Amino acid sequence: MKRLISVLSISYAALLSISLFKFGGKAILADFVFCVLSAVWLVGIVLKKVRFPARPVVFIAGALILANVLSFLNSVYMRGSILNFAGSIYLILIFVVFSSVISSDAGLFFKIIKTIFFAAVVVSVIGISAVLGYRLLGIMEFSPLLLLSSTRTTVVSFPRLGSTLALPEMFINFSIIGLACTMIIWYMNKDFFKVILSMYLSIFIIIAANMLAYSRSLAGLFLTGAVGSFLVRAKDRFYRFIVPVFCVLAAGFMFMSIATSIWSVYPLTFDLGSGQGNARIEFNRTPDIRAMLKDAALRITASHPIFGIGQGMFPGNFIDYIDKDKYKATLALSSITAERPAIDPHSSYFGTLAETGIIGFGAMAALIVYLIGRSIRSFACSDKTDIAFAHRWLFAAFIGYLLNAIYVDIFTMRFFWLALSLLYYSEGETAHT
Repeated sequence: MKRLISVLSISYAALLSISLFKFGGKAILADFVFCVLSAVWLVGIVLKKVRFPARPVVFIAGALILANVLSFLNSVYMRGSILNFAGSIYLILIFVVFSSVISSDAGLFFKIIKTIFFAAVVVSVIGISAVLGYRLLGIMEFSPLLLLSSTRTTVVSFPRLGSTLALPEMFINFSIIGLACTMIIWYMNKDFFKVILSMYLSIFIIIAANMLAYSRSLAGLFLTGAVGSFLVRAKDRFYRFIVPVFCVLAAGFMFMSIATSIWSVYPLTFDLGSGQGNARIEFNRTPDIRAMLKDAALRITASHPIFGIGQGMFPGNFIDYIDKDKYKATLALSSITAERPAIDPHSSYFGTLAETGIIGFGAMAALIVYLIGRSIRSFACSDKTDIAFAHRWLFAAFIGYLLNAIYVDIFTMRFFWLALSLLYYSEGETAHT
């Protein structure tokens, strides 16, 4: 049973990097593996071959589930809320199951770390190859295969790389845990990289591929690198080089994220005066759709502050909370209509607050504060062990995710919950070393 759980866990971690093939619109290959893993895990619990989840894990899971159930009180479409609730149960189970199986098999932790590292590098290589083939060689087959989505930004227009994760934001956020795992594997196996893949090449491949995704989520990726490099405080030449590099990149992309966020609310118009020498800059009063969605989320929260509008109810109902006069021009430029308004809030924080209210937001905030506090206490312990080093980089990835949750719905990404289970385990092991 131990070997079977190990194989299923590693397979799940690897398949999380593939979202191209979906079944029923949402399910991916990894989900089927998790169903089998969950069944085997339950049998293991009954036979006492697998440790029962730790008390804090059970408490956290219970609080999150209760908050989601209470949000049903204001749901306008109970069936939809139940279906979305099932998805939330699945995500919470990822945290519970992996926290349990990893604690039952200490070697599984680093096997999953290695798997995520390999997946991140392979996905990045595939992505870079696709962009080169698509842009330079004109091989159109790469477009549907990697789902390179063309978009017009405020600066340029070009295909954004999603690689095997389909969407640019998904690709970058998977790379956050991928970057952390790369640094962990390098620390454990320096000779390994001399034979197979150098550290510099691994990081270069991951960063180069992510730059092709062109997203504000890059701020979270580079913040992960900066925080992780600072926390481990390694004294070798490699770290003396990457610490300032990651810090500069993190600061630069965080500034760009803030700037583009302001731009989305008050876009600038540049008027060069048509050669008359009257160049000027004006504020455009047509806010970006993301600003409209967050405004709607706040209005929903004001109407349903305690329990929210209901699990999964934001996409289909936010249109009723929009100031139609204020966002008339924005709606005219978008494809959103009253008949088909479905779109997510593009923010974990605003989405959680709107759908589950103060109760649901508070439960998620409590989990975040608990993990941060637990990590800070662990930092006082020895930092010379592999698990302590891994813990610091996993914490850095967690911080990167918290930043990106401002712009992306991180809390619905499967690998985020897997990362939480790895962080939780490494925190506990570090505290006992």
